[in-house]
Amino acid sequence: MILIAICVMTGCKEQASEAPADAEMKEAPDYAAFDAKVAIIKALFAAHEAENLEAMRGMLSDTLQFSPPYYNGNAWLGKAEMLAGIQGYHQDFDDIKWEGGIVLPDGQTETAYWSGS
Repeated sequence: MILIAICVMTGCKEQASEAPADAEMKEAPDYAAFDAKVAIIKALFAAHEAENLEAMRGMLSDTLQFSPPYYNGNAWLGKAEMLAGIQGYHQDFDDIKWEGGIVLPDGQTETAYWSGS
């Protein structure tokens, strides 16, 4: 009985695992890639503000899929449907303007990407 108890006690101990030597070294953020993506977003929004649908068409993937802001039975739509919706938006609204930032509960605005206009 004592032998079984000793086996159970020693067999159930957690073994300390050694972290790999490079686990403490964290990868530095890729600011150049982030800045490149932000430039693409800014160009897309600038085309939207200018109501330049053709420029937007060139910036969007042909395999784009999106979920529209209305209920459609949870069906994914493609690039053509998205551009048709944006074209309707351009027809219905003037002076489209996007501003970077988020509005906090206290009404203050902080820089971020992107919360709308």
